[in-house]
Amino acid sequence: MQRTGKKYFIYPDPSRNQVYVGGPKEYETYVQLHPENRVADAGEAEMAASAYRMKQADAMQKATARDLSDPFLGVSWADLGW
Repeated sequence: MQRTGKKYFIYPDPSRNQVYVGGPKEYETYVQLHPENRVADAGEAEMAASAYRMKQADAMQKATARDLSDPFLGVSWADLGW
């Protein structure tokens, strides 16, 4: 989190029902003690977001192709009661 130009890190401790707040020095200490809870850096986060967007784009292309193959989605004029 960034506030007034300063970076703050917030780390939960569910076992003690507490939340810790600190700056970059405290975060480095926290990562050394708990490497499994390390926050992904910007590069890793962007790669994950990119992979997610590609997956969504593929799903949308398949849905669009399906909808274009049957634009009335199985409904005919007779089904409309005209």
